[in-house]
Amino acid sequence: NAEYMGKTDILIRDFHSSCKRFFGSLIYLCPMEFDFDCIKTVGADVEGYAVITNNHFAHSAARISDPYVQSRTAEAHKKQAQLSEIIERMGTASAKAQGLKAVITTPSRIIATDHRVYLKVTRNKVIGLLKVGKKKLFIRNEQGNMREIEPLCVLDFYVHESLQRSGQGKILFEFMMDREGLPAAKFAYDRPSPKLLGFLSKHYGLRHFVPQSNNFVVYSQYFQPAASRRRDPAVTMEPLSSPKMSMPPTSPAPTSPRKHESTPPFGVDPHFS
Repeated sequence: NAEYMGKTDILIRDFHSSCKRFFGSLIYLCPMEFDFDCIKTVGADVEGYAVITNNHFAHSAARISDPYVQSRTAEAHKKQAQLSEIIERMGTASAKAQGLKAVITTPSRIIATDHRVYLKVTRNKVIGLLKVGKKKLFIRNEQGNMREIEPLCVLDFYVHESLQRSGQGKILFEFMMDREGLPAAKFAYDRPSPKLLGFLSKHYGLRHFVPQSNNFVVYSQYFQPAASRRRDPAVTMEPLSSPKMSMPPTSPAPTSPRKHESTPPFGVDPHFS
């Protein structure tokens, strides 16, 4: 009987492990789901984008001491709790996907900094997260000299596994660049994963950088003169042609002879007339 019970325990334990692996893998089959309207919670625009800052967590007891204000803040506190859940779960998933020992995107870190978190949501699902913020960095150049800079940094970037390689990451990244007004080369990247390095190389031609002891990546193009925002340097703009003037029909020429004009008519180069 003891031997039989032992084998039964082993079978049950193996069954539980198999179930855990199976149901755990289901997490990656669809975007992260929530039991509330994510669009409403994060205040997303019509395309599902939202920018989260510490202002989204600004409600305090001092601000709700007035009874009228208290009556209007229940929904705000509910949204804050839901937003905290989104940030915590997405931040945890991002850290796990990147193999980080600690979660780097949490509600408390957003509250304590001026970092901005870009979200892409749809109904009750969250597709991706991208966090940016300024950092003071000491960067060593190719000659070995140290230089202090304060770039805007990409601190966290995660798209749910079910939607990777579908263009969602590039869409979110492009939205962030539009809002920040910077091209990809003018950011610093905190501990970028191999996937992010490949992403930047493929879409923005960023490849060359000097490895740093602080694990930030600053591409060589960062130190080059700024070009027009996000324009491909291989693309040239056609010069604008001079506007054409529509002239009204002229009246019949007068009978008296007309003197030669010293100034050439519009659009005529006197050297080639």
